[in-house]
Amino acid sequence: MTRTRAPKPNQHERAQRRTTIETILGRALRGVLTIPEAAVLADYVRADWRLADKTRQSLGATTRALAAHRAAADAAVLEAEQRAERAEANLREAAAWIRRNYPGLKSVNDRLTAVLDDPPPVHDAVPSVAECAANDRRWPLDKAGE
Repeated sequence: MTRTRAPKPNQHERAQRRTTIETILGRALRGVLTIPEAAVLADYVRADWRLADKTRQSLGATTRALAAHRAAADAAVLEAEQRAERAEANLREAAAWIRRNYPGLKSVNDRLTAVLDDPPPVHDAVPSVAECAANDRRWPLDKAGE
């Protein structure tokens, strides 16, 4: 079941302004616009401009915040990848040390070798981190054309 929310106060005011603007514009097109109506029209248009400017500023702040979050996420992913590479290098060193110093532990050596030589899993169903990052950077450019 879908619930309909009550309109917010600014939605009601915006609807009233639009209705009034449509009425006054119709009168202006017919050439019967009075001076008080022209003043109301000017006030309403300026109010819409102020709201548009405020919305544009808010969206700019949101875009900057999202860019900062994306940069932080990219840095975290890069750090995790570097840590994984270091861990794998450390494991390879440990496996080589065990092989040299404990040749009798063949099963351990074989298991470590198998784990290290096993290729990482391939996730064909989802884009890679690099592809996601590239898409995120391209998205604002793609949206500008709509």
